[in-house]
Amino acid sequence: MGVSETVAQSAPVPPAGLLGSTVVVADFPPSDSEEAAWRASLMQAGAAGVTLLTTATDDQLTRLVREALDGAITDTLTSVLFGLGQYSLSAAALPQLEKLLTLLTVEYPDATATIIGYTDDLPAPGGNQRLSQLRAQAVADWLIAHAVAGSRLEVFGAGDTDPVAPNTPTGQPLDRRVDVIIDPAPSP
Repeated sequence: MGVSETVAQSAPVPPAGLLGSTVVVADFPPSDSEEAAWRASLMQAGAAGVTLLTTATDDQLTRLVREALDGAITDTLTSVLFGLGQYSLSAAALPQLEKLLTLLTVEYPDATATIIGYTDDLPAPGGNQRLSQLRAQAVADWLIAHAVAGSRLEVFGAGDTDPVAPNTPTGQPLDRRVDVIIDPAPSP
């Protein structure tokens, strides 16, 4: 799905049948309010992931193409959100962590997973890069404690890059998240 003409100021009317699809919008004008409206609309329509490519995020295209070609599964753990400056997992995260555990132990028992932590753009003690790494590590530690081999997991912190919501008090909590990319092909 590409957008090369001028983008309207309102959120799109998503097409039917997005359930489980990853939606990529190219040539997106960089505007926090428009981005949030588009992302929310597409996610509510059932998209599994939304990437809006602007001049600042064109480097994401390579990752998306790689995932599409090798069958990787990307999941933003929407219920695995963190408090300001925190990296401990909450009880609300358990249902989604258990689904992830099922993916890694039952559906894809030989898969590897890349776990990427994020922060909002508010300053954190020790820095946002470190905090995002600790968030990703918290998810990895939980999986390891539940019988997923640590050798199957890679952990990265991306700091405050790639926000999914506007930089507002209501948007910032959504950026305190963890994404997991599962590669179903066994490592060589």
